[in-house]
Amino acid sequence: MIILAAKGIFASRRRYVENRGKEETFWENFPDVGLYGATIGLIGLSRISRRVIEMLAPFHVDIKVFSHHLDEARARELGVTTASIDEIMRTCDVVSLHSASTPQTYHMLGAEDFAKMKDGATFINTARGAICDQDALIAELQRDRICAVIDVTDPEVNVPDSPLWTLPNVILTPHAAGSMGRELHRLGDGAIDDLANYIADTPVAGEFPVGQYAGRA
Repeated sequence: MIILAAKGIFASRRRYVENRGKEETFWENFPDVGLYGATIGLIGLSRISRRVIEMLAPFHVDIKVFSHHLDEARARELGVTTASIDEIMRTCDVVSLHSASTPQTYHMLGAEDFAKMKDGATFINTARGAICDQDALIAELQRDRICAVIDVTDPEVNVPDSPLWTLPNVILTPHAAGSMGRELHRLGDGAIDDLANYIADTPVAGEFPVGQYAGRA
């Protein structure tokens, strides 16, 4: 989704479908899209966001990360730049949320944050819906100025009359980033492996220390 967003696919697809390929100079309408040189913002330095950083490395993008757990030395190791939430929302072409949902992060992103996003930018939430003020996000999306990929909502199952179902600049998915179907068996296998390792006093792959979730992100 980050790659598609940086290439402007969500907005360009709408225009492509509307004019059905009649514009000979179609891509001239989107001069600033493209993954090369794009600025990607990650909010939260979770295990998933670290994996995202690794996967984006070959594409020559500028990655900015907000996290209370990221210092300058670690940022250099990861090949990213530390940034405030304010800077990420103002300057990034794509903003992807990876914070944990805790009392400290409830509605961490609100109306002022979404209003700062660049025209044409994309917000991606595969973390938890409660981290965002969903009404504030919807209000900004209704201006049709930014796009969003929403995999999680608040409440978790989106209400039937939510504008997120029909907004043309929103891709709404049913928590597809989580485990499903055959993948659920991996969760069970992993729990058994972790229990066996714990009993054997060997490293537990699925261990999450409490300190990891201190603070906002």
